[in-house]
Amino acid sequence: MDDDDHNTIPFSLDDLVSPENVEFDMMKRVFFWDGPIRASLLEHGYTLNTFENLDTIHQSEPEDRVCFTSPTFSCSPGFPADQRFAFIESPGPEYEGIDRMEEKPYMARSSGKVFFGQETACHEHHVAFKLVRDGSPEHRALKLLSMHKVIRGLVPVLEILPFRGHWVAVMPRWDEGVVSRNLWPKTVRQTLDLFEDLLSGLSFLHEHRIVHRDIGGFFNILINHLACRHYKHDIPSRRAMLANNQIKTALFDYNLFYYGKPTPPVDICLGEYQFNPFALDVYSLGSDFKALFHHFTPIAPLLAPVIDGMVHWRAASRLTASEALKLLRSMRQEYDSEVGDLPTPARDHSHGRRKIDLWHDLPPKFVKRWKHLRTPPQPMIRHLMARLCSPWYVAGFVRLLFDNGKVLAFNSFICLDPNAGRLNYFFCGRQDDPDYNSSPGRESLAQDFLIGCLII
Repeated sequence: MDDDDHNTIPFSLDDLVSPENVEFDMMKRVFFWDGPIRASLLEHGYTLNTFENLDTIHQSEPEDRVCFTSPTFSCSPGFPADQRFAFIESPGPEYEGIDRMEEKPYMARSSGKVFFGQETACHEHHVAFKLVRDGSPEHRALKLLSMHKVIRGLVPVLEILPFRGHWVAVMPRWDEGVVSRNLWPKTVRQTLDLFEDLLSGLSFLHEHRIVHRDIGGFFNILINHLACRHYKHDIPSRRAMLANNQIKTALFDYNLFYYGKPTPPVDICLGEYQFNPFALDVYSLGSDFKALFHHFTPIAPLLAPVIDGMVHWRAASRLTASEALKLLRSMRQEYDSEVGDLPTPARDHSHGRRKIDLWHDLPPKFVKRWKHLRTPPQPMIRHLMARLCSPWYVAGFVRLLFDNGKVLAFNSFICLDPNAGRLNYFFCGRQDDPDYNSSPGRESLAQDFLIGCLII
């Protein structure tokens, strides 16, 4: 893309793409996507959406501000010829009476980090754009994905275009709603397809030494369906696609940044010095599977060893993404014909993630055969250490006591690594090296805390 001197951007693009800059002015993102990049993308055959209701941006807190955009061109519903793009829902009569806001068809809600548009020559091809820093881990990951036309379980990357020392990744626009009310799996086979999609995508990333670091709550998981209205919850076409096995599920977003989870995962809840981000990816995905589908195991026992193998509290004993995928596929060959067509139960919100026994009421022969994948209970000492080290100030005290007086920021979501001096976000290690954060001879902050209490 050619730089246009008279169309200047009065701020650094590095600030725009930095994941640490969570309070970046939303209006600057609006300025960027409405600025010279619009003409540059038009030269490459893409027309950006137009902004709607910009006056409402300042009515919310800075971290919650979003903008709404709508497509420039009308489009025909149905599946585009290129199957990488999402199915376009028809704006039928079921949308009459929506009163939450005045929406235009296919309106997009965005924080400004990702923007939307269409191919100028084919209006049915809705696309998403993301600005990334040159040479960043995200840029390298997207460049690798762009070399593959289709990867099961990953949103395709159509192309990557240069722009003023940065890059703009172009992807098909897919939609949210993986486990929404209108897309809850109706059969065991549909559930297993969902598992296999996501494990396939994660396995590909890990085989290429890419850590996602942002899996949790199904927030960065999309489907190949574009709803006509953002606020519509009951979408008949999604149910029909699910019944016809046309729904594709894929991981998205590789900017390596995460704000946190309701509870810290077992890998770092005691301030462990050893940290494997690949194993943590597997745990995060398995934890979501466990929370949502734990009550499926009585009718689909094969889910128990797969999920339990992904959420073992000891990272070294956990299945890798490739091992979990291989196990799932082998078990599907054996059990799919037996349980695939069975109807699934409704969602169960009565259990927490860590208080569930996936093996309860399963056939004894099945449990005996797969007992090597059953996660044992955590030792009582770990529960004790977790209780002692749960307050945020305890970790800071232990660091001061055992790290030669280095003052370190440490709370339930963020810590400063004592060796590398880098900000290390929980749930998303900043290095691809599994030994990052290692400290020989010392296992965790919690262990140090107990020793410190004995010394004192």
